[in-house]
Amino acid sequence: MAPNRAFEIIAPVDLSLIFKGWGPFPAVRGVRNQTGKWDHAEASRNPDLSDGSTATETLTEYTRGHSFAYELTGFTNILGKLAYGVRGEWTFTPDGDGTVIRWTYEFKPRLCRHALVRVALAPLWHRYMQAAVDAAAQVAEQLA
Repeated sequence: MAPNRAFEIIAPVDLSLIFKGWGPFPAVRGVRNQTGKWDHAEASRNPDLSDGSTATETLTEYTRGHSFAYELTGFTNILGKLAYGVRGEWTFTPDGDGTVIRWTYEFKPRLCRHALVRVALAPLWHRYMQAAVDAAAQVAEQLA
């Protein structure tokens, strides 16, 4: 699948299809308060999490067909005690006849929480994100 097609499917994807929950991290049941289409910087929404918590997700960059970046802030669960937020970025680049999907993220730890985030949270979060990116690739293949 070409990068622009993978991007067209994944950028606006229903989050409940890819965030199934893993370990201590809740699934996403849906979103609320979305401010229009998810196709431009400054669009925002509130992921509705299976543990009853929420956060605010805001697109910070959007380059159609290639990449998008976002920030998650205002966590109402334990993540809010550890970090102010998370910045994530998805990129879609050609790889032969297919696409490499790369998802990077960066925590913004709260004061005196850097070591805890690095040692305890980040390795678990990495597994959660890997499960989600795998699910996103499956969804893209199914919808292509």
